[in-house]
Amino acid sequence: MESLAAYLIAQRRVLLEQWQAWCDANLFSSRNDSHTVFQNRIPELLDRLLEQPIARDTYKIAAQHGSQRYQQGYSLGGLLREMAYIRKATGCTIRAYGQRYATPVDDVYEQTSTFWEEVTGAVVEQFTAKQTETQQQQTQAVQQTLNRLYQLEQERHELMRITTHDLRGSLGMVEGAAALISQPDLTPEQRQQILQILHRNLENVHGLVEDITDLARLKTLKEIPETFDVAALLQHIIEKTKPQALARGLTLLANGAEYLSVMNDAHQTERLIQTLLVYLIRQTPEGSQRAGKIMVSWDTRNDSVWVVTIQDTNPVQPLKVAQLQRLSQELTQQENKGTKQNLSENLSLFLIKHLSQSIGASLYVEPLADGSIRYEIHFTGIISSIVEMTA
Repeated sequence: MESLAAYLIAQRRVLLEQWQAWCDANLFSSRNDSHTVFQNRIPELLDRLLEQPIARDTYKIAAQHGSQRYQQGYSLGGLLREMAYIRKATGCTIRAYGQRYATPVDDVYEQTSTFWEEVTGAVVEQFTAKQTETQQQQTQAVQQTLNRLYQLEQERHELMRITTHDLRGSLGMVEGAAALISQPDLTPEQRQQILQILHRNLENVHGLVEDITDLARLKTLKEIPETFDVAALLQHIIEKTKPQALARGLTLLANGAEYLSVMNDAHQTERLIQTLLVYLIRQTPEGSQRAGKIMVSWDTRNDSVWVVTIQDTNPVQPLKVAQLQRLSQELTQQENKGTKQNLSENLSLFLIKHLSQSIGASLYVEPLADGSIRYEIHFTGIISSIVEMTA
């Protein structure tokens, strides 16, 4: 008569097949897995079935099984049924051995039942530990998101207050200039100076009104992913901002794919790119005699990352570059480490920060050897259909 250990080894494949058949019939989680993935650590545990006492390594293997089952998306109920089926399959095999060789197996049956009870306890303990860990991480992520939203809302309120104050000041300047220009005793030079003041403040009022509108929209901002053509979007942005660039002696150039289809939020993408572009254009005073160029290009880095690059040949104040670089570092940080840097003193930077975070974009700022600055915005999304074009 062969020993029970030898019999279990000989029947190992049949036992595992019976166990998997029961699982396939009753557990949705197991149906699409290969034999190796499904069986996981059960064969190793089966090899230790008759050990007395149960070794520490066996509990480690059981814990690994529980951890991997959690990663595979099992429910706790499904895991418990799976372990009950392997215990049942083992019991059936032991009973078959007893019947075949007419030998009592009650003690062995009880021993193996105890083995699977202990092992199941270790499996479930690790499984629930992983569940708890994930729930804690999700709770922390939700809390961090709520904290960030609260902080952004506070910044939005403060910026609204500052911008409204600036708007009142600019309107006061416009009102004063309008009253002065009607004076009959003004010289042509004085009248020209007042007109310049009036024009400058009217432009400032226009920008502030746009800023206030953007701030108001942020409160109801919702991400709506859709498929759109980046090339067409950027051409639209360039055409819309050309008058502001020409007023400052700047030339806007475009270079990129003729068609680039991506999946993202088109509206927020447009606002982000346009906000950065207008911010850079405004660094050159209106009426400037300095001829400059701003090149806007778009390209892909891999199957899921596409990039919009704005290269500015105009000298930008070092402070402005430093602010953008600081913003870039903040956007690319994996965790918020409690920095107290406040970017809200500049509305455009605040909008760039908020819009980038809302659609998962990253900003990179690189001063070049020729004195120009390259700004790259990295987006993620499904990419297809690329044909090169230069305009």
